[in-house]
Amino acid sequence: VTSSLQYIDLSESDALGGTFSNLMEITSTFSSQFIYFPRLSDLYLSGCRLHGDFPNMAQLATFGSTLERCSLDDNGLTGTISTDFGTTMTNLRVFTASGNDLEGNLSAFGELVKIRHLNLRGNSFTGTIPEKLRCEDSTSGATLLEKLDLSRQRGISSAGTTGLTGTLPSFSQCEDLRRLDLSHNQLGGQVSENFLQSVDPLIFESASLSSNLIEGELPGKPLVRFDADAIDLRDNRITSLEIDLICDSSRSGAIAAFGCDAVLCPPGTYARIGRQEEADEPCLPCDIDTQSQYWGSISCGNDQSVGTESAPSTTPLDTPVNTPLYNEGPVIEKDVLLELYDATGGEDWFNKVGWATESTPICEWYGIQC
Repeated sequence: VTSSLQYIDLSESDALGGTFSNLMEITSTFSSQFIYFPRLSDLYLSGCRLHGDFPNMAQLATFGSTLERCSLDDNGLTGTISTDFGTTMTNLRVFTASGNDLEGNLSAFGELVKIRHLNLRGNSFTGTIPEKLRCEDSTSGATLLEKLDLSRQRGISSAGTTGLTGTLPSFSQCEDLRRLDLSHNQLGGQVSENFLQSVDPLIFESASLSSNLIEGELPGKPLVRFDADAIDLRDNRITSLEIDLICDSSRSGAIAAFGCDAVLCPPGTYARIGRQEEADEPCLPCDIDTQSQYWGSISCGNDQSVGTESAPSTTPLDTPVNTPLYNEGPVIEKDVLLELYDATGGEDWFNKVGWATESTPICEWYGIQC
């Protein structure tokens, strides 16, 4: 049976709770055959309590290859993504599947030739960022990318690393890129001189690279094109800045007021956001300088040595290098969140990943941002 529908939005519909196979059964309620949607351009199924393996291509074909926008956020989808997904969904421009438990590598998404907005935040992907998503393949439409969110991947690879690994890409050919979030992974290497060089600073919004393993000197050339707070590099392993360029007093905004502290707090100091934005929230000194040996520390906790990703640590692998547990001060944030959890029946929440577990820092609890 063929349908002429072009738009389906069943977001936040608890009635759909089940697997994608259940969803196929719903579409065939009035027919002995599956209903096909060869003209469908928009499919929104966020928060529908869908669970189980990500749909295979036979199931996705039910919705047609004309699909342009698809949202599967905040479900319970698991499993890997077949490369056929990228090669079949040739018209897909927007795909969001944040807040699931999808795993494996990202190669299938590199095949989405028309993708503009890709959000996979808070899944369990591992490996490196595909060449085509880095805009380094001239035959790929990935140069159309406007928004890319691969943050907070919690999958553990066979090598014991958590989240995405490899060297931080330059994204130097991503001309249309406006927003980039790669935070809370294990990307390493240095920020390259041509980082985001093709991006128009007038339309660029932000790049979050926080809580990775980025190291070495931070070059001035890629940073001076943007506002001080446009590129977030806190909680990495940055050992020096090209101060003459980055902290030039002629730059406007917070840099004019606070100097280098507006970019990243210097070694031996820390701030909640790794830099100073307001006069009443300065970079604070640590009791011992060696407690905070990198630029942009967010606590005076134990830093690991540059280049030693496997250095012994009592911190869980999915905890960022310098991430505090936010248990300091007169009010313990963890206790407040636990009270909220108990008061609202947290045990019955559909998505409660990380909540009320001793081994998971509160910054990694589902829905919490620090």
